[in-house]
Amino acid sequence: MRIDAVRPRPSEQPNTAALKPSGGGFAQVMKQSRTELRRDALTPLFANVEQSGKRLAEHRTLENVVAYKQSIKQFLKESLRHGMQLTDQAAGNFAEGAPPHQLVKVIDEKVIALQDQLLDNEVEYIGVLDTIGEIKGLLLNLYM
Repeated sequence: MRIDAVRPRPSEQPNTAALKPSGGGFAQVMKQSRTELRRDALTPLFANVEQSGKRLAEHRTLENVVAYKQSIKQFLKESLRHGMQLTDQAAGNFAEGAPPHQLVKVIDEKVIALQDQLLDNEVEYIGVLDTIGEIKGLLLNLYM
């Protein structure tokens, strides 16, 4: 009688059902981790944009315009550096139906319009707040 030493017993064979991936669990965890890291990096930058916008609304000076533009530029640069994917969500009334890559262009146009409004001496406070609100909304669309 010969004993087959090469072939393992059924009780010694690994359970392959337990080793199979469960519907992309690892990919899901990695995606969630990347999203959290992006948000952690972008949250203080967005807070800086909000703070600069409030300062600009209160004191409409050239220095505050430059600081506001710099904070927006830094936010956009960091969001693109982190591989932020622009979504197909509608960007409100401003860019409805526009392709996603147009969102950054619309933000840039709004910042230029705000700068022009502030440089014009006849600008009203409400108009400045409205434009700042539009820019904030566009940045939120990019952020979310």
